Amino acid sequence: MIINYSTHSLVRIRERGLSKEMVGKVISNPDRLVQIEELKKAFKQFDDSVVVVVYKEINNIPFIITAYRSTDTKRYLK
Repeated sequence: MIINYSTHSLVRIRERGLSKEMVGKVISNPDRLVQIEELKKAFKQFDDSVVVVVYKEINNIPFIITAYRSTDTKRYLK
């Protein structure tokens, strides 16, 4: 899968201990997906936390804006 990343997202992914592989898993098979105008938020649970990826699609290719992990799984997976 081709995925494009903003510079911001690459910095945040590294700072937050995530990986590009994990981001790919979230957007290819999310537990929950929310669309707000042109932005999409994909949520996937990993063990006791949820990874959130915010992106938009440009020519059907995901462009990652940011990604983060939260332990508040109830908030994101309702």
